[in-house]
Amino acid sequence: MTRFQYSMKDNPRARSVPPYDAGIAEYRAWVAMRQRCNNKNHKHFAHYGGRGIKVCKRWDKFKNFLSDMGARPSASHSVDRIDNNWNYEPKNCRWATTEIQSNNRSSTLWVLYNGEKISLKSFCKKIEISYLSVQQRRYKFGKSLEEAIRKTIEAKNEGL
Repeated sequence: MTRFQYSMKDNPRARSVPPYDAGIAEYRAWVAMRQRCNNKNHKHFAHYGGRGIKVCKRWDKFKNFLSDMGARPSASHSVDRIDNNWNYEPKNCRWATTEIQSNNRSSTLWVLYNGEKISLKSFCKKIEISYLSVQQRRYKFGKSLEEAIRKTIEAKNEGL
């Protein structure tokens, strides 16, 4: 049997869900995606279905979702919409890590570093400064982004 096939003997829950998708991570991701978009009582509906985000008709069937998306590459991957203002559909979805997804938010701050547009969090990681310190200087102390970065670099260098 493949990873996506279970017999009733292997999985007693198979009566409540189709046998090929009982309990696997991809199935749970599919259910969660559909709940966020279709269930008005879901805690995140306002950010998905409430904004008009839909799941394409093809993905009404789990086997089509699985066929289009493939197996999740690792336990640290989840479904990500490339354009977070568009629907869940094959051309707009991928399996992505939390780090990649955090760079795909409308609230992500971007900086230009060596001619490349990267997220502030990735920038801080590259130059080995604390992202949290930069954010604290911005929000708690009212510094501009540039000044917050400069002050964080200065503080790091003073500590050496």
